[in-house]
Amino acid sequence: MSRGLKEHLSSSYFEAANRMTPKKARRRIVAYVESYDDIFFWRTVLGSFENTNLYFEVMLPSKENKLERGKKAALMSLIGEKVGNDMIACVDADYDYLLQGATLLSKTILNNPFVFHTYAYAIENLQCFAGGLHEVCVAATLNDHFVFDFTDFFSRYSRIVFPLFVWNIWHYRTGCYSEFTLTDFNRMIDLGRFSIHRTDELLEKLRNRIDHKLRQLRQRHTNAKTSWNEVKADLLRLALRQIQLISIFKATTWPTHWLYQCL
Repeated sequence: MSRGLKEHLSSSYFEAANRMTPKKARRRIVAYVESYDDIFFWRTVLGSFENTNLYFEVMLPSKENKLERGKKAALMSLIGEKVGNDMIACVDADYDYLLQGATLLSKTILNNPFVFHTYAYAIENLQCFAGGLHEVCVAATLNDHFVFDFTDFFSRYSRIVFPLFVWNIWHYRTGCYSEFTLTDFNRMIDLGRFSIHRTDELLEKLRNRIDHKLRQLRQRHTNAKTSWNEVKADLLRLALRQIQLISIFKATTWPTHWLYQCL
């Protein structure tokens, strides 16, 4: 197969290939994902839908190491008439699910029936969430001694962070995201050096910092109360209940990258 043909693969191509197989052969549906890390996750999800009539083959759009593996690059090569019954795209939702069509990419993810997405920010949210972190620690240390209540901590953390998170989504939905970017939000909610022995102190400092930022945003957008409440209500409608860090320890420091978790 020439490189040029690879670049023009479409659902119609795989449909034609399926027609050339024996009548009793299972239909192959190709599922393109963003990165190597996504292959196992989507293999697990899609595998539960396989039967005697069809199966999925999960892969990257290209095997070249220098391939742009971001969702936008993957989608731009697959959307339109390319995806279909025999070729689908599987991606992380990122912010696009929560934006509810505010951008072209968000509209594509929500409206294209052949583009499948996570409801959480990314697959890491589904692999590492508050309720399962104790089991992660047990697997890593082979010690089942309970020393830290992850669920309680992240519940408290989430309640503190949520109003600022609504503001961040509000900025993205209204098109003024440059005033309060995802990077800015990450910086605001970073706990810094973490210790299980001073969680109350850490959360109180976080609360004070976020309260200060909330006052600034309210003063800057004095007419946004109604629209902010609408965004909040819509997020709750979308079943967003908890915001959490991707909770994997690096020495004694929490990673600054945060991800949301839909429960």
